[in-house]
Amino acid sequence: MIDRIRLQKVFDDLPHKTLAVVGDLFLDQYLQLDSTLTETSIETGLDAYQVTAMNLCPGAAGTVLNNLSALTAGHLNVVSIIGEDGAGFELKRLLHQQNIDLSQLIVSSDRWTPTYTKLMLQIPDQSSQELNRIDTKNRIRTPTYLQEKICDHLDFIFQHVDGIIVSDQVPEPDCGILTSRVRSRLCKLATKHPDVICLVDSRSHIDCYRNVWLKPNLEECIRAVESSSPLGAYKTPEYHALALAKHSGTRLFCTLGEEGMIYCDGIHTTRLPGYSAGGAVDIVGAGDSASAGILCGLCCGLSAQEAGTLGNLVASITVQQIGTTGTATPLEVLEQWKNCHAG
Repeated sequence: MIDRIRLQKVFDDLPHKTLAVVGDLFLDQYLQLDSTLTETSIETGLDAYQVTAMNLCPGAAGTVLNNLSALTAGHLNVVSIIGEDGAGFELKRLLHQQNIDLSQLIVSSDRWTPTYTKLMLQIPDQSSQELNRIDTKNRIRTPTYLQEKICDHLDFIFQHVDGIIVSDQVPEPDCGILTSRVRSRLCKLATKHPDVICLVDSRSHIDCYRNVWLKPNLEECIRAVESSSPLGAYKTPEYHALALAKHSGTRLFCTLGEEGMIYCDGIHTTRLPGYSAGGAVDIVGAGDSASAGILCGLCCGLSAQEAGTLGNLVASITVQQIGTTGTATPLEVLEQWKNCHAG
């Protein structure tokens, strides 16, 4: 679906592109615990785990930024809200290290910085055991004045970028930055600025978007179609993709894991096979990697089918990075293409 010359053109053009990510930033906090140091709490009698190492990285919308940065996008903006707290401080520090433009990032005392704390317990002669994750999220409605600030930032961003990835990953209604009001403004701006490629990945609200490119996985696609259409039992992935594309009046990529993805233009569907990862895989963040590859391809002049193939290539690399939310560099993508097309 894509040859090496076309692939190389993307990486030649990408440093000259300005891209943005719109969505909730999370701080992913990995804590390494040593079981041999576990103490017993005097107060409760429960185990008190001892942290021996800590790894912090941007998550959710931050994962998309990580991927776009690794692919060498020229200028990266982020539209989001974080809190006036320690997690927000760490997120800003990490994003600053990647040269992300933070001028459209809102810091507010009215919000927490969402955090996923992941506990990894190391037991002698065993692989690390992941314990229950601890989530810190906003569970009250985003204040109206902050929603309006986000809308103002979107007005600005659409006038200054080549492409946007919308990372709509908060399932609680109107508790993230992508509230109903913000989605409506974003879709209107996408109509007003058809030259800006806008790709939406939404965990729970994919059927709320119009006039943008969509990138659901199959489960999200089925759920959206079933909620909007009471008719029939849809049988194939292609059927679901086409139904959602028609419902939304747009084009979409429906990801299928190791089987690749389906591209649908609203009339026809095309299966884009995946690339074999080989060995153990870790699928965390694979969808974000695919989104980054797709947007980069579309913004650099690839056809939809070629851009989807680039998304599959990027994801096939990141899933091989175990225990972390992976990224892929242009050199790694070109090498993966070479390996998969040898002979």
